[in-house]
Amino acid sequence: LVSVLVAAASFEVVKNATFSKESTIEPAIVLCAGLASLCGLHSTAVWALCALYGRSALGMKRDSAFQNLRDDLSSIRRRGFFTFSASLLLFSIEVGLLLLRDLPDQIRVPIGMLAATALYFIFSDWKKIYDKASILFTGEPLPAAKDGESR
Repeated sequence: LVSVLVAAASFEVVKNATFSKESTIEPAIVLCAGLASLCGLHSTAVWALCALYGRSALGMKRDSAFQNLRDDLSSIRRRGFFTFSASLLLFSIEVGLLLLRDLPDQIRVPIGMLAATALYFIFSDWKKIYDKASILFTGEPLPAAKDGESR
């Protein structure tokens, strides 16, 4: 759902873009919006299809088929997770650039610095989550739970 919202919002930016010869920020906004939209579409398709066929296999009580599907599609699921994360990051940059473009000159620099700081923390958190969650998409067996922990 989030990927669809990002893709739709970013596509609106691309669709409504107007370029002027003086604008240096507009091409960057459109580039981020276009890439965010494409990444959002990719992740939506990957996750929807993986969920659909995975649930179908489990619903038909074909656990081995589900495991084979999970293993065979691990690189695609990982790429889908990456494009989901990329769409969010690109959308964040897009919003920051829109702020810089549309804010009055007297507050543009402090708000730009605030947006850059926010993007740093967004990227840092995303990287931590991506690194920890990547084991879910490799096709490798998950590590055993420690005593007293549940998965």
